[in-house]
Amino acid sequence: MPSQQVLEAKSTEVESIKDILKEYKSIGIASLKKVRASQLQEIKKTMAGKVYLRVLKNTLIKIALEEMENEELKKLENYLDGSNVYLFTDLNPFKLALQVNLQVQLSVN
Repeated sequence: MPSQQVLEAKSTEVESIKDILKEYKSIGIASLKKVRASQLQEIKKTMAGKVYLRVLKNTLIKIALEEMENEELKKLENYLDGSNVYLFTDLNPFKLALQVNLQVQLSVN
């Protein structure tokens, strides 16, 4: 893919990320370290309709956060390390954490 097309695709992705960040009240970041694809698919299936899951490149998230100029969202940059899955939802963040932890425990057993 020529570099101009890559640049346009990344720019479109950054705009998409900004739209997602504006749309949802809560954002969760979970490490994908030691997570099997089957576990991730099970979580995605179980939480469908409540949580929008997406694996995104950390650099694109950082660019989107910088362009948005939102100080609260910029704090997320401290957690952008390694492979992550991003969970976007309107649920209470504590409820989201409980549901994700429950799903992880169920998929491990």
